[in-house]
Amino acid sequence: MIKFLLICCSCCVTVFSSAQKNDSLVVTREKGFFSILYENDVFTKTDYYYTQGVRAELVLPGLSHSPVNFILPVLKTNTLQYSGLDVEQDCYTPTSLVADTIRKGDRPYSGAIYIGAFRVSNDEKNHQRLTAGIDLGTVGPCALCEEEQKGIHRVLVDQQPMGWGFQIRQDALINYRLGYEKGVYLNNFFEFLVKAQAQAGTFKDNLSVGATIRLGSMHSYFKFYEPGIGKERMGGEDEKGQFFFFVQGQTSLIGYDATLEGGLFDTNNVYVINPSALERVVYSFSGGVCWYYKKFRITYSQTYISPEFNGGLNHAWGSVLFQFGF
Repeated sequence: MIKFLLICCSCCVTVFSSAQKNDSLVVTREKGFFSILYENDVFTKTDYYYTQGVRAELVLPGLSHSPVNFILPVLKTNTLQYSGLDVEQDCYTPTSLVADTIRKGDRPYSGAIYIGAFRVSNDEKNHQRLTAGIDLGTVGPCALCEEEQKGIHRVLVDQQPMGWGFQIRQDALINYRLGYEKGVYLNNFFEFLVKAQAQAGTFKDNLSVGATIRLGSMHSYFKFYEPGIGKERMGGEDEKGQFFFFVQGQTSLIGYDATLEGGLFDTNNVYVINPSALERVVYSFSGGVCWYYKKFRITYSQTYISPEFNGGLNHAWGSVLFQFGF
């Protein structure tokens, strides 16, 4: 059902965007940027569930000609468009790393690594943004989460994780994602946005709705996707930097999660969470602070999430993002 809704949503967006007037303003950004995001629950003094994630993202003007863009819809009226590539690794563990046996009712060890292509279209005039992407990769040992976590523990912690031999087996990952954001109220110091997004494929199937509040000295969320710095990007204005706080809330309807249930093709896992034990509605909340200056951005945030399966715990982690424009 979630996959069907995602396909319908994508088709509607494509039809709607294609029906706009031919003389509408569509601009591909002539600048690029690179960002790296590091997430770890060490920031919240825990070491379980979603324990670490790394994401690197590159946006370049030349990627606007990628053949993958054919399946990635954009808004086609009054938009700035961006095309990029990203690579991500996600690692998950149970609540106890010292157990050398399967912990029934706990989260399985699992990892995923994947590369993606995405498009973002910003419509500043109508305060809206559409993001579409597709990811290809693998779930299982090739994600190298076992080696990475053991390496970190050798340096920082005496105790080694003992249960990676029971991790979810190797399987193919292909996922499509689509998100829409709309500004409800915006001024130079306060913004209130709403969003809806969906994922479908062999990795995660879900539908989400949420809202974001930003407060501080900042430009419109829909003005740029990358650090909007330099006079050439501000229409002659002097850039004095940005500093603001943000909070986000989200409710997700969960259809499938390979990091809990195992992959779709290899079903010979020694331990997974039964689909009947999944929490079908999951809540998350995040808050943080962001600073932009010239061609640089740094963001720190913490995310809290409700249990993802019966008997599971609430969880939290911290995130640090560095972004460089060029």
